Amino acid sequence: MIKKIVVAILLILTFLMLSITVQAADETITLTDDINDVVRILEDGEISVTKPNFDIEEITAIKTGDEVELRLKLIDGGIIEKSTFSGTVLILNGYTIELQTSHHVYTASYLGLDIDEETLEALEGLGGVADPFDLKCFVQVDYTDYLEDISYTGEGENLLSITFDLYNDYEKLIGLLGVVEALGEEFSYMDEAFINDTIKVDSGGHYSGKAGEKINYKGTLEEGDPSDYEWLWVIDDSSKMFEGAETSYNKLIKTGNYTGTLFVYDSMGSYGYDTFTVNITGSSSVNGANGGDTDSGIMLFIIIIAVVIIAGVAVVIFFIRR
Repeated sequence: MIKKIVVAILLILTFLMLSITVQAADETITLTDDINDVVRILEDGEISVTKPNFDIEEITAIKTGDEVELRLKLIDGGIIEKSTFSGTVLILNGYTIELQTSHHVYTASYLGLDIDEETLEALEGLGGVADPFDLKCFVQVDYTDYLEDISYTGEGENLLSITFDLYNDYEKLIGLLGVVEALGEEFSYMDEAFINDTIKVDSGGHYSGKAGEKINYKGTLEEGDPSDYEWLWVIDDSSKMFEGAETSYNKLIKTGNYTGTLFVYDSMGSYGYDTFTVNITGSSSVNGANGGDTDSGIMLFIIIIAVVIIAGVAVVIFFIRR
């Protein structure tokens, strides 16, 4: 009987320790696009709608832990085409999905073209590229850095899938856009699939308070009903996040100046953001004026207690068996 109780306690403790490490819920956002809106600008400035097999029907982001899959679906009959290079003629077919999270902008691109010296020279007229890398598919972060260890599928089909790891598993999905573009010597086609009506939001600019105390935050819109949108406040580049147009937060326990971003977004793809600052003064009632983060302190305390309990249970088991 005692052994059964001990095993049950160990299982419960294991479950608790695993559950407290979860940072953020998995998410999925999907946007649809109007059909037949591929654009070609003619020499006389006229715009024609052509190349229907390039038309985007849907774009999706699926987040599982710190991994995200981006999907770009073309209309029925459309297929993901490779870029081609023959002699001096380059036909560049580009498929791009841009993901805005609470912390970064990820730009995933598929070209279906393996880069080599000859191709590099051909691309110079289009602005060139960075040091040689696989131009079939790549992911750029915040328009500067390139990610590695990405996977992709969909060539010859109507659904392009690009998978990679986010920087952090606590990032939340905010918005998406998709772009399909074909460039050649005598033509240019493009389809943009996104609703990017920028929401005009005011974060309140500046907040202040003492370490560890509750600070009230209030965001306002230039127009529209605040209840129609999601509100996400992000402190620095960290997991400190809280929600609501009018809300409070009390987990800043280090003195100093913080920066943050308020995101306002909806399920239709529209979003806006505004930055703010927080000045924290005084001493923390938790860990001192320059103590560690509240969440980290609590987590460490729970882990220490759990380890002590497990060690105690192990000692009990040892003496029972003797």
